[in-house]
Amino acid sequence: MAFTKILGPGIATDADVQLDDIFAGIITATRFEGDGSQLSGLPGGLGTALSSDSTSALSAIYTNDRVLSIGATITIDVPSSSSGAYTQYTDIVVDADADLIVADGDDFIPDILGLSVPGSAELLPGAGGRVRADQFTNKAGTGAPSFPKGITADGTSTFAGSVGFSTTGAITLPRGTTAQRPSSPVNGMLRYNTSIEAAEQYRNGAWVSIDVAPVINSVSPTSFNGVAGTSFTIKGSGFQSTDTVKFVKADGTSNTAGTVTFVGVTTLTATSPVNYGAADDPITIQVVTQSGLTVTASQTVSTGGSPTWTTSAGTLNTINDKYGTYTGIATLSATDPEGQTVSYSVSSGSLPAGTSLNSSSGVISGDPTDLSASTATSTFTAAASDGVNSTTREFSIVVNAAKDGTENFRAALNGADIKALNPSASDGTYWINPYTTESYANPQQYTVDMANDGWITADLSDMATNLNSHISYTSSAGNSVINWNSTISSYLWIGSANSGNNSNNWNAYMSDRELMGRALEKTAWRDWDVSFRLSNGWGWGEFKLVTPAALTGTFTDDAATNGGAFEIASTGQAAVSVRNNSSNNLNQAVFRWWNGSADTDTAFHDASGNSDGTTYRLLLESGVAKYYINGSLTQTSDLTNNSTYSNTPVTSSTKWLFFTQHQSVSWAAISSLKVRNPAT
Repeated sequence: MAFTKILGPGIATDADVQLDDIFAGIITATRFEGDGSQLSGLPGGLGTALSSDSTSALSAIYTNDRVLSIGATITIDVPSSSSGAYTQYTDIVVDADADLIVADGDDFIPDILGLSVPGSAELLPGAGGRVRADQFTNKAGTGAPSFPKGITADGTSTFAGSVGFSTTGAITLPRGTTAQRPSSPVNGMLRYNTSIEAAEQYRNGAWVSIDVAPVINSVSPTSFNGVAGTSFTIKGSGFQSTDTVKFVKADGTSNTAGTVTFVGVTTLTATSPVNYGAADDPITIQVVTQSGLTVTASQTVSTGGSPTWTTSAGTLNTINDKYGTYTGIATLSATDPEGQTVSYSVSSGSLPAGTSLNSSSGVISGDPTDLSASTATSTFTAAASDGVNSTTREFSIVVNAAKDGTENFRAALNGADIKALNPSASDGTYWINPYTTESYANPQQYTVDMANDGWITADLSDMATNLNSHISYTSSAGNSVINWNSTISSYLWIGSANSGNNSNNWNAYMSDRELMGRALEKTAWRDWDVSFRLSNGWGWGEFKLVTPAALTGTFTDDAATNGGAFEIASTGQAAVSVRNNSSNNLNQAVFRWWNGSADTDTAFHDASGNSDGTTYRLLLESGVAKYYINGSLTQTSDLTNNSTYSNTPVTSSTKWLFFTQHQSVSWAAISSLKVRNPAT
C-alpha cells in the first residue's frame, strides 16, 4: 500500500513513504491523504471492496459482515452536533456479560444501509447480553419496532398505548390455580384459572370468571314418582364435561345430582339424588358450570303423576239457545294422584259462544249465543292441571236452535212445547214439524192457541186443494169427492161420488199428512178437538179417532190410490167414533177396542139419528172423551177406565190418528180440527 503524503508527527516524515518502508508499528498522523482503499483493519464505511484493483468495477462494490459483536459494555453517546449513531451491521450480538447502552436522548440505527432480509436471521453466537435504552422505534423513528421471532418478557410489562394483535393465533394468558392468584390484585388483571378451567378477571375488588353459561332447552321426564336414581335427560347447548346438575325443591333447598353424564355439548343426563315427595313439588333443574355460572330450566318436574280424567270424552251435553242462562251445562272433573288441586282450561278449540269454563270448579255455564241454523257443535280440548302436570281430553257440546216455532229451522213438535219453552208466547202462527224422522221433516206454519196450552189448528182448506200433500190413507178413492167451502160453506166435505146406495162401498181418508203422519211414520197426537157434521141418509157417515196400531198396511201418499187398512184384531188397537144415519135412525158415540181376545165395542152415547145440519164436537184429552151435540156436552167417557172397558189399551198418554169414513151415499164434513201433544 502507498500513501501520497503523511502529515504531522510520526515515525517517518518523508514526502513519499512506500509500503515496504513500514515493517511494523503504529503510524500516527493528523491527516491521511490519498487513496486508502488498500488499508485494512480500519472500521468500514460502505464496507469492503470486492477488489483492490482500482481499475476493476469490483473495487466499487462492497460487502459487510452481518454481525457486529460487542464483548464489553459500551455506551453510545452521540455528540450534540450529530443527529445520531449508526452502523451498517444488520445484526448486533451483545455478549452475556456486556451491556449495549444508548445514552439518553440519542438514536442508534443498526443496518443503516438497509441490507437485512426480514425473517432471515439465524442463530447468533454467544449467550446474549442486554440492550439498555429508554425507547425502541422502527428504523425511521416513526413507528414501532418489529420482533419477527417474538419477544419474551420477564417481570411486569407496562404498555402506555394500545396493544394490537394482527394474527390468527392466540394469546396465552398467565395460568395458575385459584391458590396461585396474585397476592395483591388490582382491577383489570386477567388470567386463566386452572382450578375452574376458565379465564377470570379481577373486577370491582373480586375475581370473576369469564365464562359462557349453557342453555337448557328441555328436561324430560317432566314428572316422576320421586324415587332416587331416576334418570333425567337435559337438552340444550354449551354443556361441558365439568358441569354439575342440581335438583332444587319447592322450598329452595337443593341437592347435587347423584350422577351426571356428559353425552355431548347438547345433552347431559343426571339422576335424582334423593327421594322426593309431594311437598317438594315442583322440582327445578339447574346446570352449574365449573366456573360457578348457574342456569335454571324453565320447565319444572313434578314429583307426582298427572291428573286423571273422570269425565268421559265425547259429547258433554245437548242444549238449546235463546232462552235463559245455563248454570251448569256440564262439569269437567279430574283427580290428582297426590291430592293436589286441579284446575281446568281450554287448550284448543272453543266452547259454544256465550259460555265459559270455571277454571276451579270445572263448571261450564252461560247463555249460548242465538244460532242462525238448526244446530251447532263446539268441539274443544280441555286440560286438567295440578300446576305442574296436565292431561288433556277432547269434548263437545251441541247447541240446538230452541224449537219456539219462530223460524223454519226452529219448528216445534207442537204448540204445548212452545208454551213450555216460552211461557209468554201468545196466540199466533208458528212453525210446526211433528215428525221425529228427519227425512220426513216438513215444517209448516199453523195457527196455535197458546192461551189454551198450545192447540194447533189444521188448515182444512189446503187439504182439499192439495190432496196429495195431505192424504196418507185411502180406501175406495175413486168413489169419493173432497172439497172445501163448496158443498157446505167453510167445511171440508168428504162424500160419495155417486147417488146410489151401496152397503159395501166404504170410503176412508186419513187427512193432513203434513200434520198427522206420512207413509212410513204415523205421527199421532194425544189430544183432539174436532167439530163436524154428519149426513143423515141411508149409509153411515162417520168420524173416527184410532190408535196408530189400528191402521195397518202401507200408506200410499196418493189420494187416488188405495192403501192401508183399518182393523181391531190385535194388542193396542182401539177407536172412538161418532156416526149417524137415517136408515137405522141412530146417532152413536162408540168406543171399540181389542180386549186381549176379541174385538169389543160399547156405545157411550146411543140415541136417535140427527139431521145433517146437526153440529158435533168430539174432544179427546188424555184418554177422556167428551161428546157435544149442537154445542152442548152430551156425554163424557173415560176410555182408560178398566172397570168400564175391560182390558182397555187406552192410557192417559195414548196417541190417536183420525180419518173420516162414509158408506155410499153418506158424507162427513169438518169445520175445525185441532191437535195437541204429539208422540215423541
